[in-house]
Amino acid sequence: MFFSATDLLLKPYSRTGNSHIRNTQMKRNLHPDTVYSSAFYSKDVADCWDKYADREFLEEHNIDLESYEAQNMINFFEVRNLLATVTTVGPYCREIVRDFYCNLTEAVKDPRYLKYGKVYVRGQIFSFSPGVINRFLHTPASDDVALPSMNEMTSFITRGQVSEFPAHPKKLQAAKITSLYSVLQKNAVKTWTPSGNSTVVTKHQAPVLYAIGTGVSFNYGRLVGVLIKGELS
Repeated sequence: MFFSATDLLLKPYSRTGNSHIRNTQMKRNLHPDTVYSSAFYSKDVADCWDKYADREFLEEHNIDLESYEAQNMINFFEVRNLLATVTTVGPYCREIVRDFYCNLTEAVKDPRYLKYGKVYVRGQIFSFSPGVINRFLHTPASDDVALPSMNEMTSFITRGQVSEFPAHPKKLQAAKITSLYSVLQKNAVKTWTPSGNSTVVTKHQAPVLYAIGTGVSFNYGRLVGVLIKGELS
């Protein structure tokens, strides 16, 4: 569970232009007579609570600035507009984060619905989109660039030690990647692509490590959105 969703990534929904119309419509739908409770948008959402009640959290961590400065990595992150992604982690409330995930319905991904790009949390509507995430973390809303094949990226980050990304159930061992990518991977499991196993490079992590290491531009907000919305499937 990507813990910082509500505490770091959500902003009140904007009331400008057509957005104001959509927000007014949403507020009408969120009248006390129609909202199931202060915590849950609907009964269907409330019925999903057990799915999240006992879920473990993968907690994000800020980097050790002194240690990373000694490795000349602070400038590395600044050049790539990623410094805020590894230095702005703050405290969070587990119950609210669980509420967020519970209320994160399929409608958040579908432009046909009023809840598109919005999430109900504790009686309030919050915007949830790549743009909101990028503005908060000062990451560019870049168009994603086509990356090499997974096998090519695997070979690159391991400097040829591994020529193909291992097929399931085999894993790409973190010990095989180069020193730069090892530093990045240790950070990735705590921030960019959270994972409970730091000894392997996941299929989500490999492209991110490659892009960051080579300076390839990518949309960080979109990445976070994909990872969080993946909880819906």
